[in-house]
Amino acid sequence: MKRSSLWTPNYIRVFLTNLFVNMIANGLPSVFTLFLLSRGGTDMDSGIATGCFYFVSLIARPITGWFVDNKGRKGILLFSLIGLVLVPWAYILLPWVVGIILARTFHGTMEAICGTALITNSYDTLDPAHFSEGVGYFGFSNAIATAIGPAIWLALFKHFGAFGLFAACSAICAVGLVLMLSFGYLPMEKSEKRMRDEHFLDLLVEKDALPASVLAGISALMIGALTTYITVFFISSGDIVDAGRFFAVQAAGTFVSRFFVGKISDRWGEGPLVYSSAVFSAGGMLVTVTAASAFPVYVGAVFFGVGVGFTITGMQIMSVRIVRPERRGAATATYSCFWDICNAIGGLIAGALVTLTDYKTMFILMTAVYPVYVLTYLFWGRRHASAFRNWKKAEKNGGNA
Repeated sequence: MKRSSLWTPNYIRVFLTNLFVNMIANGLPSVFTLFLLSRGGTDMDSGIATGCFYFVSLIARPITGWFVDNKGRKGILLFSLIGLVLVPWAYILLPWVVGIILARTFHGTMEAICGTALITNSYDTLDPAHFSEGVGYFGFSNAIATAIGPAIWLALFKHFGAFGLFAACSAICAVGLVLMLSFGYLPMEKSEKRMRDEHFLDLLVEKDALPASVLAGISALMIGALTTYITVFFISSGDIVDAGRFFAVQAAGTFVSRFFVGKISDRWGEGPLVYSSAVFSAGGMLVTVTAASAFPVYVGAVFFGVGVGFTITGMQIMSVRIVRPERRGAATATYSCFWDICNAIGGLIAGALVTLTDYKTMFILMTAVYPVYVLTYLFWGRRHASAFRNWKKAEKNGGNA
């Protein structure tokens, strides 16, 4: 089969680097609490570290979005990748909990900068004929990283301890750094006039990306609960399954979604992906937490993985569908900020529910995010200009919806 021109050397470089970086960003939280407890920390210390991680992300992403749109794509990305190569060694070398929390805060800053810059650079590699397909595959790499990251880091920590875990994190970021050294970066044009014509809020938030960003954020509430508590839930349930295997099977479900999501998105847009992802995700979670044996847990993991794949890919395509090229950094920052903050809020809500009920009841109650997700799309998302049907209508009318 002839390879599509989508898979250019530049796109492959940024795709792989994004996969590596997001494996750490989305997978490390599942094992970080265990690591911190092993160093003498408490559950409160873990909560503080997580809060710091996401707080600095929310500050760094909009600033990075402005920087890559107005100052350049290369320097800030390479700087963040160097930081990601170095910071894992701080976890190993620092002997006190406060130092680990500070390292986690710096890690959050570097992850936010790198993730925003990588996505923006990926958009620059795509020609119009492959833009939606390329964004879709890039979203798929995020979904795969979210699914396989926890399984990999849990296994490394279990078998090789903190040194093996963080040395691997540093090593794959080093590979990403090498890949992006030879990347063909988009040269920046003078933007002083454009900056004078925009309000300060426009420099930080891309309005055309808001509906997709909010929708992705609602879905991320469950992701935050899952990554924070599913390992403890399995342990409290008598170790029905190993958490690492659950995440691996979830990754398989996300991989399966790739065979359908592109065709669905290209033909019918994000609508069917929203509805089906809500059904798969909610159904998968309910099956998982009510199962009495391993097999239905794995079935639930596959369903949940398919739902995650549909959501991340569909919403990422929608977030940049009508965004101008010079605003892609801001669009990326907007999308990522909503994902980060809702991921953190999901963990906080789940923690509050656990104190009032138990893990099983908490996960069941958290599935309420999916009706909210669908209703938000019905009453806002599908009416916005970035929705597939409105974008198609605008194209037929010569750019006017």
